[in-house]
Amino acid sequence: MRRLKYAFPDAVIFIYLGRGKNTNRIHAHMLTDGVPEEAIKKQWIYGSIVRIDHLREHNYYDGVDHGQDYTGLANYLFDHWTPEQGGHRWKQTRNARKPERETPTVAKRVYTESKPPRPPKGYILVETKSTKYGYLYFKYVLEPPKRKRKRAAKDGKS
Repeated sequence: MRRLKYAFPDAVIFIYLGRGKNTNRIHAHMLTDGVPEEAIKKQWIYGSIVRIDHLREHNYYDGVDHGQDYTGLANYLFDHWTPEQGGHRWKQTRNARKPERETPTVAKRVYTESKPPRPPKGYILVETKSTKYGYLYFKYVLEPPKRKRKRAAKDGKS
């Protein structure tokens, strides 16, 4: 991390330690912004790099586009190290900042799982949950754009 930070001072880097389920070997996951792939491959000299993936703009769950929802990735990184293994399991650069929080909208009506609030214009309801503590969760995603259908040739030739 220090060598990458020295080469790219404005980069935001998160490193998470994990332990393999079968081999029990410690390995690292890294999320970066502002560091090219070639620099990561060049600077990492302590082992092998299995793969480098880019975060997707569109995450599809059950055929529905959830946009930039990285809940699955966050759960994977969080559950990849147990408290019994001990120690601090992640590191971040100092210029990493927390996401901006939206102010909550006060609901003027009573909602239930069977009667969720209407979706905002251009959005669709994809998930409804409730917890044993009475917390209701409604997830809306941006409605996918309608596809233009290709017309068959008028003269019937392919």
